[in-house]
Amino acid sequence: MVKLRFNFMDVFSAARLGFNGKKIQIGTIGVFFGFVVYSLVSYGAFLASKWNWLEVWRTFKYLPVPYPFHTVHFNIWGWIIWAIGLVVVFWILSVTLTAISKTTYEQLKGDEFYEVREAFKFGLKYWKGSFLAPITLIIFIAIIVIMGILWGVSIGRIPHFGQAITGLFSPFLFAAALFIIYLAVIFFVSLIISPAVVATTKSDTFDTLFENFSIINSQTWRFVLWEWILKVTTCIGTFIFGFFLKNSLTVMHSALAIFQGPRQYIEVVWNNARWFLPPLPAFPITQIEDFFARFLPVIFQQHTFISGDVANNLGGFFLGIFFYILGFLVIGFALSMWSAGQTVIYIVLVKLKDEKNLLEQKEELFEEEFEEEKPEVKVEKPVGEKEEKPKRKRTRKKKKEEE
Repeated sequence: MVKLRFNFMDVFSAARLGFNGKKIQIGTIGVFFGFVVYSLVSYGAFLASKWNWLEVWRTFKYLPVPYPFHTVHFNIWGWIIWAIGLVVVFWILSVTLTAISKTTYEQLKGDEFYEVREAFKFGLKYWKGSFLAPITLIIFIAIIVIMGILWGVSIGRIPHFGQAITGLFSPFLFAAALFIIYLAVIFFVSLIISPAVVATTKSDTFDTLFENFSIINSQTWRFVLWEWILKVTTCIGTFIFGFFLKNSLTVMHSALAIFQGPRQYIEVVWNNARWFLPPLPAFPITQIEDFFARFLPVIFQQHTFISGDVANNLGGFFLGIFFYILGFLVIGFALSMWSAGQTVIYIVLVKLKDEKNLLEQKEELFEEEFEEEKPEVKVEKPVGEKEEKPKRKRTRKKKKEEE
């Protein structure tokens, strides 16, 4: 069982808690499914916008992104399909982060054998709190903004009186605008901490929102400073993890290239594998591209596909898939560290603001949502045998009459 100090030093334990095989596995699986869903939906958005799928493949490979906006044009249906894909990916990410937080919470309570399958079951069962909490805030913000627009279109345009009424109600309009800013802050807080809230308390959407408001109102500076500490810790940890994977690829390439012969087959396979990677966006500063090329586990650079025999083509394809897996692994590790740190931050903040230790809660059995009811078995008695009636207790009055 991991012991917490219940201060800012616990935030640094995110690196140790995040470097866990099960949590990295959960993060990698979530990133993989999110990637597949996004890729399929994005291809649908491009096709709905009259793109040819071969053109999309040659431009974006497996990861179609409508960028840069001045060259990629979507029609209205393309944007709708693409937005739906983003919402689905956000749902997958919410379930994944909740599962990682639940695994971290069980580890902090002393259960080192909490299974990946159980974590995903938990995330799928309690997804509403972590997913709908920020969505609800977006809806509230949209309603207030629409009301302001309707005010300007209707009341504000009344001749002679519209301007006067608007000036008279300007304090209330300003209060509404200020409330929008406040809800926007809570929205970002909800995006960050909601999976940890759900994982530790099994809260619904309303309770999750209440905890978000409570944290930002009572522990504002602790939350802000600790989030920056966690952000820096996660970036450093992910950089180190990706650096080791990058150097492992270098060792692998060097070892295979020693005896490759005059055909230089490994160079062809390696080049073709890198052709399958998504192109790096064009940055105005070339040093940024050099940074990505040096330290990422795979090198996001444009390469010309070298057409050769079937073996080289297949080798490049499978190696390219492996490069994607490494990318998923790095992102999964980052999600593991980030989510583990959010779980620790929330547990410590609850201890400080409510004087309640969430790690001391009694363990509840995880029950399936749809559990089959066992039918009652009725034992039939032989024919002619009388049923025994339950004996009744004699009252005090009857005992006295018998005496």
